[in-house]
Amino acid sequence: MNPPFPQKMRGMHEEGAADVLEEIPSILIVIVATFLFLMTMTGSIISHSRFQEEKLLADDMESFCDSFLSFEPLLLDSVYGQLDSTKLNEDMRILFQEQYDPQVLGFHYNITLLDVSLYETMYTWYAGEEPDDSSTLRLSSVPAIICNELGQHHSIILRITIWK
Repeated sequence: MNPPFPQKMRGMHEEGAADVLEEIPSILIVIVATFLFLMTMTGSIISHSRFQEEKLLADDMESFCDSFLSFEPLLLDSVYGQLDSTKLNEDMRILFQEQYDPQVLGFHYNITLLDVSLYETMYTWYAGEEPDDSSTLRLSSVPAIICNELGQHHSIILRITIWK
């Protein structure tokens, strides 16, 4: 008759202890490797989504900048980038802000014209709203020209900030 248990079972030492502890380091290595893989994948997905968001904001900035520099009611003789000094007033600001409503655009903006010419008369003008500190901002500075009734061409920096 055979004994109920074999004398030496697989995985048992002579003292009767099982070799379960030998498998724990292997399991821990698999768990740590899986965790590192998942963390890397999560980081990559987050990084990619931020890149896509910034790319969309950059595309919006480029389009909006072109729209401003070709905004017909503000131009002198319909020349791209040449702004008429007589039109830089409150009525034009209201017209521009009605035409380019942030709710329709999908982003908020702030436009500031800074006169960097050496003429005595300096022009400043702005439209939009103050940037929100908690938002993702995109800033661009573009050269343009303001022409006045005296025939002077003032160099300006068009500073545009957009955010969502």
